[in-house]
Amino acid sequence: MASSLYSLLGKNSSDRSAPVFLVSEDGTAIAGPNVEPSNKIKSEEYGAVRDALATVHGGHGGYVVAATSGGKRLAGFAETGLKQAYPNLDWTIVVTLNERDVTAPIRPVVRFAFSMVALSMVMLTLLAVYFFLHRRQQVPKIEVLENEEPSPQKKMSTSA
Repeated sequence: MASSLYSLLGKNSSDRSAPVFLVSEDGTAIAGPNVEPSNKIKSEEYGAVRDALATVHGGHGGYVVAATSGGKRLAGFAETGLKQAYPNLDWTIVVTLNERDVTAPIRPVVRFAFSMVALSMVMLTLLAVYFFLHRRQQVPKIEVLENEEPSPQKKMSTSA
């Protein structure tokens, strides 16, 4: 278990774009890129991670958006599972990445969806205007009142 954690947190993490940290229960980074246990560096994202782990839905892993001094960061986390066997090893693996970098692949899709909604609204408006302008005029039926006296032309046509 420790060797698999070490390979995950190893110093040769040039193939990964997101830093991976091993964080203790008090928020101190134990291992990660440019981190030694003697540095006693606190993880800014761990406060949000701890709150997410405390919820019923937190379970053993997940992600949360954490507000840090460098902006919003997406922090993926997972418990190591060592706490049951070793109570002093209440560690959490935290992977962080800038929120803007994480959402970059879906931004064009969101823009496309919003532009299609706007285009649909324009087309619907044009269709409504077209039907309003080209509707058929309803002509009411003209009724002849029976109390009126017939005109002289009508009298001649009926008498002949």
